[in-house]
Amino acid sequence: MKAIRNIIFDFDGTLADTATVIVATMTATFQDLGIPVPPEADMRQTIGLKLEISLAESTDKMKDETLVAGDTVFDIAMGNGAGCRTCAVTWGNHDIPTLKTANPSCMIDGFRRLEDMVQRN
Repeated sequence: MKAIRNIIFDFDGTLADTATVIVATMTATFQDLGIPVPPEADMRQTIGLKLEISLAESTDKMKDETLVAGDTVFDIAMGNGAGCRTCAVTWGNHDIPTLKTANPSCMIDGFRRLEDMVQRN
């Protein structure tokens, strides 16, 4: 296995806790449109769904050296689909059982674990 030279981070939930702002925005939008507001937990499960990140320009070598880190199954699916190694982070929007369904290469509960993993590879 090649050494990790690149890490692609999802922003929402992985690097910053934006769920409160996103849920508030979704709530206001539903209310403005006169649509019943779904439960917060349901709204949180959709965070990241429209995220479109293209790794189409990546070469096969870059894919072998790239780790995609994210907090939702959508982030992990994107990385897996691009042929990259993936790392689910447990402190974001999706819980551990949900993250496991996406088959990440690894799962971590803190940035220190990511640093250790990159140094080992």
